[in-house]
Formats: sequence, C-alpha cells, structure tokens
Amino acid sequence: MRFASISQEAGHRGSRRVELWFWLVMAVAVLSSALPLMSARWLPFVDYPQHLGTIAAMVGQDELVWSHYFDVDIGRVQYLFFYLLAKLLAIPLGVEWGARLALVLGLSPLPLAVAAFLRAHGRDPLPAALSGIVTLNIFVFWGFVNYCMAFSWAILSLAALANLIRRPDLRNCIAFGLLALLCFYTHAQVYGWLALSSLILVLASIRRVGLSAAALAGFRALASSVPSVFGMLYWVYRSRLLDQGMAGLRGGSASALGGAQFASPLETLSASMGHSFGIYQDGSGTHLAVAFGLATLGLVALRIHERFFRLYGEELEATHGLGPEMILFFTCCCYFFLPESYKLIAPINHRFLPLALALIPVLGPFRFFRWREHLIVGALAMGLCTYAALVHLSHFGETDREMGDLEEVLSHAEPGKALLGLIYDRGSRVTTVPSYLHSHQYYQSNIGGYAAFSFVEFPISPLVYRRGVAPAPFPKRFEWTPRRFVERYASYHGFFDYYLLRSRPNRPPPRFFPADEDSPPELIYRGERWSLYQKSASEK
Repeated sequence: MRFASISQEAGHRGSRRVELWFWLVMAVAVLSSALPLMSARWLPFVDYPQHLGTIAAMVGQDELVWSHYFDVDIGRVQYLFFYLLAKLLAIPLGVEWGARLALVLGLSPLPLAVAAFLRAHGRDPLPAALSGIVTLNIFVFWGFVNYCMAFSWAILSLAALANLIRRPDLRNCIAFGLLALLCFYTHAQVYGWLALSSLILVLASIRRVGLSAAALAGFRALASSVPSVFGMLYWVYRSRLLDQGMAGLRGGSASALGGAQFASPLETLSASMGHSFGIYQDGSGTHLAVAFGLATLGLVALRIHERFFRLYGEELEATHGLGPEMILFFTCCCYFFLPESYKLIAPINHRFLPLALALIPVLGPFRFFRWREHLIVGALAMGLCTYAALVHLSHFGETDREMGDLEEVLSHAEPGKALLGLIYDRGSRVTTVPSYLHSHQYYQSNIGGYAAFSFVEFPISPLVYRRGVAPAPFPKRFEWTPRRFVERYASYHGFFDYYLLRSRPNRPPPRFFPADEDSPPELIYRGERWSLYQKSASEK
C-alpha cells in the first residue's frame, strides 16, 4: 500500500509538471502575436485603418463630426464581434487602443483553440503551440482581421462538438451553439467552413460511437446552431451580398461583375507563399515558413513512430478516431478547389491556407508519454514562437518609421470635415502588401469626420451615409487609381474639404487637379511623404 501511495503521488506530481509546462508554452505562443500587435504605432495591415474609421464612427454617433456623415445599420453586416467588442473597449481606452485590444483578443487565442480541439479528441495539446507561428499570416497583413479572428471560434466550436459527441449534455450543446453564433458574427465564410466541418466530424465519429449516438449528437448540434442559422439567413436577406457581391450599394450593377472565377490547383500551389508566410520583402517570412515546415516534419515523424513502433499507436487511432485529420484534408481541398473570386469577393480559396496551417498540429502524435518528449517539443515550439515574435517586432518598427509624418499632417486638418485620400505611394519596402493604401482613414478615426475612399460604399459595412450627405459614387477600384483623379476632379471637388496625398519620399506631390482650374486647392502642409491640400477659400 505504501509503495502504491508513493507511485500515485509521483504520478500526480508528474502530471502537474506537464500541465504547468503546457501553460508556459501556450503563454509564449499567445504572446508571440499579442506583443507585436500591441507594440506598433501604425499597424502595417492594409484594411485595418478602414476598420478603425468604422469603429470611430460607431462610437461617435453622439458627436456631430461623425453623425453628420453616417448612420449605423448593424443588421446588414455580420462583422459584429470585432466592431462591437472594439466599441465597448473604446469607452475606457479610446478607439485606437480599444480596437487594438479587441484585435489581440480575437487573433492571439488561436493556439489555445487548437489545443482545446486536440484535447477534445483525446490528444496531447502541446503541439498546438505551433499555431502561434501562423497567427499573423498574410491575410492579417491584408487587414482581413475579421476573417482570421473567426479561426479561433470555429476551431473552439469543433472542440465543443467533439465533447458533445462524447458527452451529450446540455452544457456542451450550449457551448457549441454560442461558439457557432460567435463564429458567424465574426465572419460568414469561416462559419460556412464550420458547418461542413461539423458534418465531417459527426460522420467520422460513427465508427467510434455508433450510428445512433452520432446521429443524436448531430441532431443536438443542429438544434444548438439554430440561432446562428437564423442570424445567417437574416444577414443574407439584409445585405443582398449573394446577389450584388461587392458591387456596393451605389457603385454599379452586380450583373456586370461576372460569376465564380477558378484558378488551377497548380497555380494555387505555386502562389502558396503569398497566401501564408510571404509577408516581408527581405525573405523573413520564408524563414518562418521553413521553420514551420521543419517543425511539421518533426511532428509527423513522431506520429509515424507512435503508429508503427509503439504498441498503443493503432489502439489510440481506433479509440479517438481521425476526425481532425479529415477536417484538415477538407480544409486543404477548400484551398485548392474553391473559387478564387465571386462578384468582386476575393480572394476566397486562398484564405483557407492559414486555417489549414493552423490545424497542422493534428498530424502530431496522440500522446507524449515521457517528460523528455514534452520538454523537447515544448522548448522547440517556444523557440519558434519567440523567433516569429522577434521578426514581427523588428519589422513593425520599420513600418512605423516608413509611415512617415502622418500624425503631423493630420494635426493640420480640422475635425468634422470631408477628406479624400490619394495614396500614390501605397507600397512598402518592408511588407509585401500595399500597407498604406487606406492610411487616409486615420483622419476619420483619429481626428473625426469622413475620409474616402471608404468601406461605407460596400454592403459589408455597418455604416451607411446619412440621407442627403454623400459624395458622387466612386468607380470600381477608385482607391487603386489615384492618378486618374485629375480626370474626375470636377465630380468631387465641391464635396471634399481636404486632399491627403502620399507620394515618394522627398518628391513633389503629383498634381491632382486640372491645370486650368480657376480655384485650385491650397497646399497647407508638405512633409517628406505626406501633403495636405485644403479647398480654396473661394469655394468654402
């Protein structure tokens, strides 16, 4: 009896040591994305300023500088998790830091979600730390933050479903239903993936729990998902996105946009770096990809060793099933075979690669039975996540400097006005995306007023123009063609009070108004990169 008691006590100490090590590794994985997100003055994410401008207008509906231009209509949009959370956090923290904290709370828990998914399938959750390396993927840099935030909620939903299949109680039903609802109101495309992945998970469980138990779990999951299904149907009705695509509410006919466009799987594969780690011009993203690939090979090698060289490998597969592997395979099929675009909604299939990479830890072994294995795998994961964090921190510092004197130029603009951004130099020498394309939106978020080009033109925005207050409709890809604005100047010059230009360093800003204009805008600020023009006094 004494020896049995000693053995149990040693086993308890060992499991507690493993659990503490797991949480230490997870903390590093989460912080590897959270610290860079909180460190930069200007995040180098293309669409992020548009999100900030939207949040500022939602928060400022009691202030005339925003409410003069906008009304809020949340019924036609499903990006509500990020916007409403940021709006709530903006009350004590302000718009900038409220949105930044919401960004961290939405993106950084990805490794924890993957860990919960592994644990729900009876697997060791430690390899989930590798997901921290893909949290800040190329689509975060494009500013598709709502989409990437939905990864965590979708994967947590699948973890809840796995628990529901194993233990069909009310708590797991409610957890699945709430997480599915949260996933939908973060991003509809990931919600669609979740619906099909849930079906795959239920079908994969038939071999383990039997047809009757799997069917019952599926029925309970379907009943739990009713709120999210009603939310989806209401949004489809209100937004009309399936009919008009991204044509916008004012900018032309959706019928002229064409239907689904596909790329060949080989073309998709050849561009995979641009859909995942291809973030920085200096090749640092490639280094991250190589490190992640080697870590993946290591996990697969451990899985092969477990499967064929340990007596319990085959038994573990039979006991816990291969549902996670089937979902990973399905996600890869989405990447290779779904449409590339549909009615200006793009990209579609490319976005599934980071989600597939986040699920790579399911290829690891079911169990680490020795403390040494936990120690080595955890230390390697922490090292890779720390390296990723250092890469992002250093490059975010460079993009902060590359933004230039934006804060200074905005200080010369009065609040409550209408500003048009003409971003001639939208690219970056640091990132591979046009990080500064929407930088003019910092006027709307930081100063207050209306900045164009704006996502208010699209049906995905919770903002709509106040009746009677809107510029002339913008042509397709207006923000990408600033040099053509001189041809359109007559259509807009009566509406806008300011023109914010970004041009190459120490170069004269391009002329954006006709040479024979009687009352040209007045230059009121000229910096290294940024120039600010004001409507001429005769037109005010």
